[in-house]
Amino acid sequence: MVEQGEPWNELEQLFVYLQTVNRYIRSGVLEGSPRITRTQWLVLRQLERLTRGTVGQLAERLGFQPSAMSQILDRLQKMNWVVRSVDPKDGRSRLISLTEEGMATIRAVKNTQVQRLAKPFSSLSLANQQGLLQLLAELVANVQKDLRQNSGSESEET
Repeated sequence: MVEQGEPWNELEQLFVYLQTVNRYIRSGVLEGSPRITRTQWLVLRQLERLTRGTVGQLAERLGFQPSAMSQILDRLQKMNWVVRSVDPKDGRSRLISLTEEGMATIRAVKNTQVQRLAKPFSSLSLANQQGLLQLLAELVANVQKDLRQNSGSESEET
């Protein structure tokens, strides 16, 4: 654990920087077209990663109650971004998957995110752009390693 002091202050500043950039990117997405909430975006991105999943799987992965997830999916289905189908392995269960319109929405939002960040990013020198990407890639790799180690230690405890 990092003790408060110089490294703590630097980590706190990193956190503030990441939050500021994230807020900047999201503000353009949520105000743009298509209009999408943060929660809807999280569900669509999870479906993009899974290809398809049950209400329970989505709820568990995103930390929502299944009833709340069902309500979110009802809205997404009304927007024609997702579709429910019978699970061939379990006829009582429904699989949720993206529609073509849902996939187009994901592409549009991603495009908006990239466009939103393009101007501030391009203001950096090429060397700084490359350096930032390299440092962030290293940070993400370390975070993923920590997540794997933590999930391994949690399963050992159960």
